[in-house]
Amino acid sequence: MNSTSPSRPYRTLSTLLDSNDVPNELEARTIRELLSSALAQKARLEADILVMGGASTPSRQNAVAQWEALNPKISKYEAALSPLRQLHIPTEILTLIFTLMIAVPRDESCDINEDLALWKIGQVCSRWRAILWSRPSLWTVIDLDLSRWQDASCARLETQLRCSEQLPLRVTLSWGTKEDSQLVNMLVEQCTRWEKLSINLSEEADDWLLHQVRGRLPLLRELEVSTCPISSGDEYSYPEQEDYWCDYFEVAPKLQRADVSWDQAPLTIKLPFQQLLQYRGADLQDLKSAYNLTDCALERVALAPPPPAISLPSLRRLSLSNSTYLDFIEAPVLQELYCIGPTLPITSFLQRHPNTLRKLFIRDYGSVRLAPDFGPLLQAASTLAHLGVRFIDRDHARRLYSLLTLPPAAVGMLASITICAQRLKSGVETDFDGLFMDMLESRRRAGILRSVNFSGYLTDKYASRMEGLRGNGVKITLYRKTDNLLYDLTPAHL
Repeated sequence: MNSTSPSRPYRTLSTLLDSNDVPNELEARTIRELLSSALAQKARLEADILVMGGASTPSRQNAVAQWEALNPKISKYEAALSPLRQLHIPTEILTLIFTLMIAVPRDESCDINEDLALWKIGQVCSRWRAILWSRPSLWTVIDLDLSRWQDASCARLETQLRCSEQLPLRVTLSWGTKEDSQLVNMLVEQCTRWEKLSINLSEEADDWLLHQVRGRLPLLRELEVSTCPISSGDEYSYPEQEDYWCDYFEVAPKLQRADVSWDQAPLTIKLPFQQLLQYRGADLQDLKSAYNLTDCALERVALAPPPPAISLPSLRRLSLSNSTYLDFIEAPVLQELYCIGPTLPITSFLQRHPNTLRKLFIRDYGSVRLAPDFGPLLQAASTLAHLGVRFIDRDHARRLYSLLTLPPAAVGMLASITICAQRLKSGVETDFDGLFMDMLESRRRAGILRSVNFSGYLTDKYASRMEGLRGNGVKITLYRKTDNLLYDLTPAHL
């Protein structure tokens, strides 16, 4: 479309450069000429400034001022000719990009009023703004941090609720004070639309906030609850009661995922456990009715007095902060286990439930004095295909490496091995890396090794043997940090 087309109103070059519009052929040619001239002038000025040296003279100051004035012009010319501007991205693709931008967690170091992606999108250009206002789904993610929002944000929240129309909402609500009641009430009035809720609880919030949502959560599918301190000036404190009690979410007919965590204030929460599919928390006793649970993570469970055995007939994935919890759990179809603690309870569990477990990741097993006993464990885990261990002692690692050089009939058909050896220092006992490589090559010769994940120190002299394994079809991933490996190997919700 040329500049004389009746479908486009007349615009000056200055107007075009200050917009995100695509230049036509004539305008693009003019901008290229201006850019070439500006770059040439900038190069001449740089040469003159270099000849003048560092002395501050009127001539040099004038040249520097001209050079600085050229930079914003050059940036505008280059932006107008950008291939991205020439490319007309379909509205559907832009909508997907905006959705991903909005879903990214906020940077806690930035003020939320200045860093909320939703409002930044509408400030880029008229087309982006039009897409934003015409897509109610882009307004359904609401992040309301009551400790950071200002009074002026009431208008923003009202706008967001209106533009989201009647679509389900994904809400993050952080604690504040009763002075925030106007914001809270605006959001709570829409609680029948909440599909996901992430909330920090405080003792102050009980009476004036949560009682209003009890029994009014027909769409809620995901719930994340945590406790938080109460602020008093520059001081923070936690509720004084022994347990923080919460029964506001017991009636939620579509709730399937619950994540309950607490720091200093113990949290007891009533949930519809019989309908949950995923649960993360510290309430082992209430799991007796969680017969549909498929994924579970348990932390800081109270075992005094010892609870009765909990049957979880549908459980497929389990994460434990202490492997001794397995003494009280019956999960006959468990396929994945991620745990910390001694190996004896794991072995006992596998002996009670043979022929189900496919993946085992022991993130830690206590202390150097509490040596893991991998022999009985591997014999009990006859169906195990993926084994991961984070070691804290070289001798413990050596025992496992020696075991895994045995024939598959003795130690199982492991196809994937994960070793976290970040704490094991290099330079001592050079045969240690050799034993690790011997174990991998032995598993490969048996025809069963498919992948290796390793975090630690591996001497360079074994690089060629590692490449040989890769050449034989073994997928090898080396990690610089153990934390990165743990994140990759453990499902995020566990």
